Amino acid sequence: MKISELEANVKVVNLAGTISHLDEPSETPNGVKVQEGILEDASGQVKLTLWDDNVGKFSLGDKIIISTGWCKTFEGELKVSTGKYGKIEKIA
Repeated sequence: MKISELEANVKVVNLAGTISHLDEPSETPNGVKVQEGILEDASGQVKLTLWDDNVGKFSLGDKIIISTGWCKTFEGELKVSTGKYGKIEKIA
């Protein structure tokens, strides 16, 4: 899957890209760890949200793959995340 193929409210399967921006980790008001960033590939870029155990796990320039995740629209922009049950990992 390419970033240019993403659509809101659609499952994300095997989306690979490079992290080109990462904000500092933070916490939601109810104590959940979260980190925002940008994922890009040759077709474009999309906002990336990392939750809980994935916060702080990746660095700027890392190539990652989201094997299972979701894409939603938030504040008018597409965002991808693994959600609660998805899988994300660093690739060589």
